[in-house]
Amino acid sequence: MSKIHFRFRGKERAARGLTIGLYGGTFDPPHEGHAHVAHSALVAAGLDQIWWLVSPQNPLKRREAAPVEDRMQAARRLARGSKMVVSDLEARIAARFTIQTIEHLKARAPGVRFVLVIGGDSLDSLHRWRRWPDIARKVPILIVSRPGFGLKGRLGP
Repeated sequence: MSKIHFRFRGKERAARGLTIGLYGGTFDPPHEGHAHVAHSALVAAGLDQIWWLVSPQNPLKRREAAPVEDRMQAARRLARGSKMVVSDLEARIAARFTIQTIEHLKARAPGVRFVLVIGGDSLDSLHRWRRWPDIARKVPILIVSRPGFGLKGRLGP
């Protein structure tokens, strides 16, 4: 049986049966902590790919983010290996919230298993994300521990 391939306008490629980690953030600037989360998720969960979704602007942050292309270039330097894809998908589809991205991808790539990847530092604010219960119902969430953020995140709703 041949795989059905899904292509998006950017570098994202998916095929039915793949498991793809969705690692979103402003990455302003991207740093080794981000690379740690991406690499750890890729290895620990046996993901086929991990997409660094460089968001136009985090709605929970007041500070204006640097231009998406600048942050993408910096993220590419940290996203090592052919299984890591740095993407501006959220800017291209005008998604302001993670749930919009997830719904977009699931509608356009049936049969692809998407997993939301977040660092332990983001866990304590997950309850503030738009429609976070829907996110948890639609995709598994993989939380990667980051030094210094262990207990605080686990105490959130």
